[in-house]
Amino acid sequence: MNGSSMERLAGSCICLAVAWMLAAPLSSQEVLVKIGDTWRYFKGTEEPWISWKEIDFDDSSWLKGPSGFGYSDNDDATVLSDMQNNYWSVYLRKAVEIPDLSQARLLQLGVDYDDGFVAYFNGIEVARVGLTGSPPAFNAAAASHDATGVLEKFLFPAGAMASVRQGTNVLAIQVHNTSLSSSDLTLRPELTAYSQICPFNLTCTVLTSGSVRLRWQTSITPAPYDAVDIYRNGEFLATLPNPASLLYTDSDPLSGQNVYQVVAIYNGEECRGDDTLTCRVPEGESFRRGDADDSGSVNLTDAIRILQALFQGGQQPACPDSADADDSGQVNLTDAVNILQHLFQGGGAPAPPGPTDCGEDPTDDTLGDCEYTSCTPR
Repeated sequence: MNGSSMERLAGSCICLAVAWMLAAPLSSQEVLVKIGDTWRYFKGTEEPWISWKEIDFDDSSWLKGPSGFGYSDNDDATVLSDMQNNYWSVYLRKAVEIPDLSQARLLQLGVDYDDGFVAYFNGIEVARVGLTGSPPAFNAAAASHDATGVLEKFLFPAGAMASVRQGTNVLAIQVHNTSLSSSDLTLRPELTAYSQICPFNLTCTVLTSGSVRLRWQTSITPAPYDAVDIYRNGEFLATLPNPASLLYTDSDPLSGQNVYQVVAIYNGEECRGDDTLTCRVPEGESFRRGDADDSGSVNLTDAIRILQALFQGGQQPACPDSADADDSGQVNLTDAVNILQHLFQGGGAPAPPGPTDCGEDPTDDTLGDCEYTSCTPR
């Protein structure tokens, strides 16, 4: 293969890697209600029927249209051209199908609004801004608020999550203006379900100082935890000052092997079992399988590093074993594919010691010396 052919192949592989990342589904979350979906709505010229926000309410006589709702902002799919000087509020309902409750362990409402709103799920209030009263009267004035074009996020409280049912649910929202003569109105709602509440993808990195830095990820921003506890070798080590943090540094690790756990507490319950995060920092030479660039974690840049080294004359991994993701004894295209499938298609993890735990190579090979710094003090 000549140089130009190799460059074309490398370019194709790297583009594929980026496309793989962008096209990969986020299996831990699903948007149940999208902006532009069709809703039923009622113009607030009077109080709606008292049960309007309940699941069993018959809204077939209400108008229907796509979100967003409002006027005079150029962000409205359903334009309420008769609202100004005529009515204060609009009431909306949307059926939400949840076929599997395990895929909706937590719901999050996103809203871009002007001026105030109250949202309910299966009749239970889940979010409120700029309105008082339970419920607010149809002609209640909202506090002033301008739509920003960015969705403000509201996690469902525990009481509302307890009402979520398998099958049909109802999201109901009342949105109000500051006055009858208000110059505009906006309501653009979105509803997202999360199947994974607990943190994931824990990595341990030994710093030059000898400290051990733990990093992890969460599907939900900001992280919704009551607390996050750190354990070392089975013993409690610390509680994070900020439970939304995704980082902890053990400044005084024990000599020898250390095994860390990150345990998040949500609604009073610990994320344990399959959700418990564990990583090891062993004594002696070790590496993470798949971490070709020695960054301390396995991500898209590792696949790109391998492709560039193979096909573009790029820098070779200092630890060939870390780039040999499938432990075949060779570094080749299948190693980059292995990493991409693991990251973005739910494929199996790179071979032992794996992508998170530091460890030694369990297989003899001829790949040469491994100079890997992210698992041992340097």
